[in-house]
Amino acid sequence: MKRRIAIALATVVLIYVTSTDLSARSGPFDGKTFKGRIAFSSDGNYNDEDDWGAFPIAVAILDAFGVTTKLVHVDYNNILAKNDTRFYQEMTASVLGAAERYKLPRSILFDCQKDLDRAVESIRNAINASSADDPLYFVLAGPMEVPLRGIQKADPDKLKFVYCISHSVWNDGYTRADKKALHTHTKRDVIPSGVHWVQVKDGNRNLAHPGGP
Repeated sequence: MKRRIAIALATVVLIYVTSTDLSARSGPFDGKTFKGRIAFSSDGNYNDEDDWGAFPIAVAILDAFGVTTKLVHVDYNNILAKNDTRFYQEMTASVLGAAERYKLPRSILFDCQKDLDRAVESIRNAINASSADDPLYFVLAGPMEVPLRGIQKADPDKLKFVYCISHSVWNDGYTRADKKALHTHTKRDVIPSGVHWVQVKDGNRNLAHPGGP
């Protein structure tokens, strides 16, 4: 389920990040200190009801490790091509409820259906603030469209300090008819940008269904 994958993603961010270019490195969390910042991009406004629980559980894990203050950007409802009213309302309530419970500042939260431009600007700013001593771990828990817009607006020299973490073939943009209907871009547009790409094994197959009646 996506909520379980969200847990895995949060754990990957906290405990152990590995890819071909990170094989000689330990993760950003040493058990006491988290080196860097965390950004989170998710959908929830059109398909997969379990998305509504994924974000609160991910934040709960970050809270358990004492690193919620490392969250610098959260965008949600980021399926731009379609929006189901019921899904949108449930996802919005879930994110805002988690933010209240775990005391996340409203200033880092961006509803892509209402505030897309500021969401993209926030991603750009988070990337531009990155450095070797303060990298950005960007959890891509939804489609690539919104994250890519922020990446494209950022300083190219800063992208080497960004680690994009994805878990889903669907999010990556590779899925039957949905590809044309819902995805403008895929992970193949993100990877060449210069970020580090971390792929978590997909555990979300055959669980999605479209919004609507």
